[in-house]
Amino acid sequence: MSHFTVLVIGENPEDQLKPFDENLRTAFEDKTEEYRKDYETEKIKEFYCSSHSSWGMRITQELFETLKKSKIGRVVVYDVTKLDPMSYMRSGKKYRGYYAVDGNKRSKGTQWFEVDEVLSTTHPDSDVCFEGTVRVRKIRAPKEILLKDRYATYEEYLKEWHGVDDINHQGYDYNPKAKWDWYQLGGRWTGFFKLKPRATGVLGNPSLVSSKRAEIGTSDQARKKDIDFEKMAQEQFEEAAETYDKFEEEYKKGGMTSSTGYFDYNVHNLGKDADHYVPESRELYLKRHAAVGTFAVLKDGEWYEKGNMGWWGFVSDEKNPDEWNDQFNKLITELPEDTLLSVYDCHI
Repeated sequence: MSHFTVLVIGENPEDQLKPFDENLRTAFEDKTEEYRKDYETEKIKEFYCSSHSSWGMRITQELFETLKKSKIGRVVVYDVTKLDPMSYMRSGKKYRGYYAVDGNKRSKGTQWFEVDEVLSTTHPDSDVCFEGTVRVRKIRAPKEILLKDRYATYEEYLKEWHGVDDINHQGYDYNPKAKWDWYQLGGRWTGFFKLKPRATGVLGNPSLVSSKRAEIGTSDQARKKDIDFEKMAQEQFEEAAETYDKFEEEYKKGGMTSSTGYFDYNVHNLGKDADHYVPESRELYLKRHAAVGTFAVLKDGEWYEKGNMGWWGFVSDEKNPDEWNDQFNKLITELPEDTLLSVYDCHI
């Protein structure tokens, strides 16, 4: 998940955003050839763990050691109430079992077993056991098999593996223009615009996960003539300069880490050694952070962006900050004074 700012230029901004909704299905990607090849050649584990956790079933050391010493096929009766209360056992299911030491450290190796029968249970479904006793049988670890050996027919594979019910529709529908899956005016950047004295604008809603609240004299939507871009640029410069100065002070003290370098001060690891963090120059930092701008701009149905936004805010193919800032400023300068500007917090 990632959040980023989008400047929508012109009237009816939300109508302008609609074509870029990830939830629209305007195109189809045919995967028939790929699906058929995977069915014939791809290997998977023989079965999957049937537990809440992808790590498997949390079991006691006692059961772990019993299974470890047992031969394949040996039956063990066990009291399930001794297991992790969040785990469950269902008859006929195969599990990957592990036990934890000191709450975190896991044992070496795992033991695979199948629940042969639920002997007693307090659960209304007699095949499920949260509390009670079960009869388990030690089994071999899963081996790799071809997908075609797991599913009896190609149609069964399509339905179970890819969720495809129609053999004539092998693939998925998508929106090739997708840029967001939801948005809100303002959001994490509420109060983005600084307004000129006595000017008015519209404030959106603040993000539920952010403590930031809009200051008096700010807005998320306003006419160009009512926005004080000079004041915004000055404040942005002062804030960026202060941020870098604080970072530089910590760096000189030897206090720079991956977290302070990347997340706190947006300074990347520029060194060859993964543990060596080299600060970028103050000049470069201010160029990247002191300019007024948004990550993306939407104008006349065209979407422009600084780079390709990925999960967790990571950006690929990012444009040169000087070029992007120059283009952004030129665009704003050339807009008529009565142009409506809106800044949205978009999520993808």
